[in-house]
Parts: sequence; structure tokens; C-alpha cells
Amino acid sequence: MLFRSLHRLINGNAIHGDFIDGTAILYKKINKRFKKGLLFENGTEKLFPHCDFDSFCNGFAVFWDWSKTEFERMSYINRKGELLFEPRNIIAHDFSEERAFIYDMDENITVLIDANGNVVKKFDDIYESGVFNEGVCRVIQSDETLVEKIAFVNRDGEFVIPFDYEYDYNENHYYGFGRRDCCEGLIMLPKGNKVGFVSKENEVVIPFVYDGASHFHNGYAYAKKGKMFGVIDRENNIVIPFEYEDFVQGNGEVFALKKDGIWSAVDYNGSIVLQFEDISSIKDNILTVLKGERWGGIDVNGKVIIPFEYEMLIFIRDSFQFSVSDARGFGLMDVQCNVLVPPNQKSIRTMSEGIWIASDDLEHLTIYNRNGETLRLDLQEFAEIGQRFR
Repeated sequence: MLFRSLHRLINGNAIHGDFIDGTAILYKKINKRFKKGLLFENGTEKLFPHCDFDSFCNGFAVFWDWSKTEFERMSYINRKGELLFEPRNIIAHDFSEERAFIYDMDENITVLIDANGNVVKKFDDIYESGVFNEGVCRVIQSDETLVEKIAFVNRDGEFVIPFDYEYDYNENHYYGFGRRDCCEGLIMLPKGNKVGFVSKENEVVIPFVYDGASHFHNGYAYAKKGKMFGVIDRENNIVIPFEYEDFVQGNGEVFALKKDGIWSAVDYNGSIVLQFEDISSIKDNILTVLKGERWGGIDVNGKVIIPFEYEMLIFIRDSFQFSVSDARGFGLMDVQCNVLVPPNQKSIRTMSEGIWIASDDLEHLTIYNRNGETLRLDLQEFAEIGQRFR
């Protein structure tokens, strides 16, 4: 195998991730107890006993605390380790564009807050929310059925798109419907049994005539008519005709589409530039494709970036998940084929800021970082925050 292992089989008592804005996520074992905290570039650290926190988003991480009560209470911390407010009985959602939604379980309301913890707007109803992108955020009203009512609010909590749209989970209309709901000024929404695109002012830009669509990227989006896929531009011109059976969404300079069982990379002019047996992902103009019985990675010119020697290869966040024939599980590597997590894992729990938490059996977790260091723990050693990992 051509991949190179960075791991030095270090099993110390502490490990940290990448330094971002002077701070790295820190995992530490003290007296056989597991702690999580922050390490600062000056060598000082701040640990949070009986607490845990998520990855940082927009300068804040969702924070869990069960040091004072049996049930967890939530807040946010910044990269200095400072709490935005004292933990309380809420469900906190990620920050984006200096805004975050929380659900206040004591008052049974939804609240929009700013980066100082101040209330921007209170809503009497309970909403699920996305994240802000381009100044707007999706909010959802749902009930016991599989039908959701969708609206959008701005950073002041004002409704810019009312609850005039419904999404039925029984109908598979959406492709790429997720954290970035507004892309390049356009929002994909359903009406009846079709989807279209509206502006942030709720003006119809692309009519509701499609049976499915992706978000726009570089001025183009996948769309579906009947059972066939094609590509449209912002003016609703057909760039690639609706004659393909399937697609793989990515962010490169080509589209990946399947016709008559053959996958093709198609450029913005609709010309086929590459063909392959199968494709699993596209990221930054690298395509993970199948050749014969092995997976590898190529660029848009067909140059091999990752050799074809993997049983499985797919891009996940900032790394590639892979498996090989002589291993019993899967692992992670970077584009230079440096192994971040060795390919014997049963599961990979967490991937963020240069830290990967994986499990190769049912009794242990191993924490890996980009420097090739490891920290192996019994599940019992997660007693401080173990309830979030089980």
C-alpha cells in the first residue's frame, strides 16, 4: 500500500487538535478520569470537569454541563473558554452569522440570540432551525405527521418568507437540503409536488416545475424532471439535458452524472470530459471513482491523485474515508495518503478541528490527531462525559 501512517503509537495522557485562533481542543486523562478542555498556544490549558462541548461554529461551541444537576444544562463557550451565559435548561443550536436559536424548555418558546447572549427575538411557537447563510435562516414547524411547514427569518428575527411552503418527507424532492439553505441568493422550496427557487424577498426566480433539485453552486444546480436529472443555471436555462439517471453532488468544476449505467464527469458546456464505472464523492475538483475493483482519486483532468488500491473511498469533511483488503474496518487519510486513522475501525465518532475519535472494538475509544499522536481510553474512562458518546 502507498499510504503512509503518521501514527507513532503514542498513548500518552493528553492529546490536542489543531490550533485555530490560538486555541486547540484538548483531551486529557487525569487519575484515570477523562477531561476535555482547551489548550492555548502559550501552553496554558482550561479543563471542564463534568462538561463537554461541540466543535466551534462562528466562534462559539455548544456547551453541556451536568456538574450541578443530574440532567444536562446548556450554554456556549468561546475560544477563550468563557461561557456566554450560565448553563440553563435549554437546547442550544450552533451559532452562524453571530446568531443562534435556542429552545427554552422552562418557558417552552424559541429564542433567537446574538453573539453577546442578548435576546434578538422571542417566538411563541417551537421551531426547528437551520443556520444563517447570506443573512437568512430556515425555521420549521412540525407535528406528528411527516409534513413540515417551512419559513425563513432574517438576523432580526423577522419573517422574510412566511410559512407558505410545506415539505413532505414522503416525497424525495430535496437534494442537498441542509445547513446552507440559501445559496447564491436563491432558496429552494417546495410547492405542491414540485420544487422551485425564490429570492430572499420571496420572489419566484425559477418556477415550481421540478421534481427535485440541489442548491446552486457557481451558478448551476442539478434538477430532476420525472425520473431524469440534468443541470440548470440561474436563468433556468438547461445546461445539461434531462437524460441522466443519477448524480453525485460536489463542489468541483464538473458535474457527475450517470447514463445507461456509465458515470461521466460533464463540464459547464455539457461536454463529457471523463468516464468511470462509479463515483462516491467530489470535493475541490478531486473525484473518488471506481476502476476495476478498486477505488482511487482523480482530478478533473484524469490525473491520479490517490492510487486505485482501496475497497472503498469517499470524501468526508476534510479527509477521505477508506478501507483496504487486508484490514477489518475503515480509516481516514488526507489527500497526500497520510493515514489519520488506521483502517481497522468499527466506527468513527467525531471529526473536528484536527481530532478524530474512533473505535476498533466495543470496549475502547482511541483519539487521533494530525501529528500522529494517539490517546486510547476504556469506555469507562469516559465517565466524565461518557453519556454523550454512547
